[in-house]
This record gives sequence, C-alpha cells and structure tokens, in this order.
Amino acid sequence: MKRWMLLLMLVLTACSGGEETLNPINDELRVAAYERISEKLQNNNGMTKERAEKETFDHLVQRVAVVNRAQEVGIEVTEEEAMEMSNNVRSKLENGKIDNAEPTWKDIRNTMEAENLTETEYWEEYAKNGYKETIMIDKLKTYEEENALKPWSVRKKEIVKAFREENTARIEQFKQKIGLE
Repeated sequence: MKRWMLLLMLVLTACSGGEETLNPINDELRVAAYERISEKLQNNNGMTKERAEKETFDHLVQRVAVVNRAQEVGIEVTEEEAMEMSNNVRSKLENGKIDNAEPTWKDIRNTMEAENLTETEYWEEYAKNGYKETIMIDKLKTYEEENALKPWSVRKKEIVKAFREENTARIEQFKQKIGLE
C-alpha cells in the first residue's frame, strides 16, 4: 500500500511538470498522466484494470479540486520553493533515504526517456513544475486548518464535493476522453 501511494505521488507530481497552468482537468497531460498512472498501478501493484482506473481518476479529480481551491484563496508557490523540493527529493533518492528508491529511479528514467529529457531537465524543469502543485496543496492544508476550524480530511472532502458539483460537465468530458464509464 505504501509503495503504490509513493509511486502515485511521484508520478502525479512528475506528470504535472511542464504545464503552463496547474489545473486544467481536460488537459492532454492529465490524460497522459491518467494512462501512465493507471498502467503503473496495474503493472507494479497488481491492481485490476478497473480499480486502477477508478483510483487514478478519483485522485486526479481530487488533486485538481484542491489546487483550484488553493488558487482561489491566493496561495502561490515560488520557483525557489519548487526547486528546493525537487532538490530534496533527488538527494533523498540518491542517498537511498526513500523506500524502494531503485524502482522509483526506474520510473523516473522511464519518464525521462518518454519525455526525451536529460536528468538535469527532469529535476530542474519537469519535476520542479510538478512539485509546485504538491507544495500548493500542503500550503492549502495549513490554510484550511487555520481558517476553516475543521480537520483537513473533512475540509478536503467538502472542497472535492463542491468542485465535482460545479464542474460536472468538465468531469464527464474528462471521463469520455479517458474512456471511463
């Protein structure tokens, strides 16, 4: 369970890299992210195709909802913050301080090959841009805990529910693009 969550986090982060905006749900990179993550969950974690597709879809919609909320309340992430996180993750991987570092490196190398990136380009551009979302979500969690007077788990569900209600048509378009349901 831990392994697939780490893999999902790293792949989602990396698949976000390079986007001009952080949250377009129907963006081709999101479709590519959906396909890659779903496939990895099936191949590396033994999930059924149906479960992997549902887990991936739900996670991507949740992530977009939360990033939208962060942008709504004015949360921003600097290039320096994102680069610092990219450097920290890279350092931990290089020093073996992340569980299953070797399979993670394999995933990173596969992404670099698929995207035709050098290792430097991967960490300084692709991954860095993906980590912007991760940091934004962390900042939103802090913001919501301080201002909503509710636990993050409760507030996050409210944010996702409101997003789903307000974006039903966009979500349905995304489902059609990825061939879900």
